[in-house]
Amino acid sequence: GAYGYNDPKFSKDALPPGGKKIFSKGAGIPDAGAPSSLSLSGEYTQPWGNIQTYVRADFTHTAQWRRVAGQVSTSPLYDARLLPIPAYNLVNARLGARMGKVDLSLFVQNLTNARPSLSLFAGGYYDPQDWQTSTLRPRTYGLTVSWRQ
Repeated sequence: GAYGYNDPKFSKDALPPGGKKIFSKGAGIPDAGAPSSLSLSGEYTQPWGNIQTYVRADFTHTAQWRRVAGQVSTSPLYDARLLPIPAYNLVNARLGARMGKVDLSLFVQNLTNARPSLSLFAGGYYDPQDWQTSTLRPRTYGLTVSWRQ
């Protein structure tokens, strides 16, 4: 497992040449990532004759990102429609067997089909009401065959 903590902040007010404050001292740094994340992984193996069977699970929790820039009501860039990236969980699983040099497994990525809005922005050039977002890859499953020397 692993835990990450991230708390970057401006050490003083951020001022452009015009002098109008963009970020206040202590404000979060834009695009610095979530304040915390947790990852847990586990694998259980069981021999079955000459075959080594296994099941594996990976879990990741990412906390909600801090409000920064246009998400903070005191910022001159404030837009009430902008929301921070929400907290989300990602679960991956694998069931497989190792037979000598061959590893055969079934997998599922994004088992819960989580779809958080990972980025949200408005188009400003052609149409300011044209919003775009991105998210995680949808649930994906398949078969993996590997040969190892």
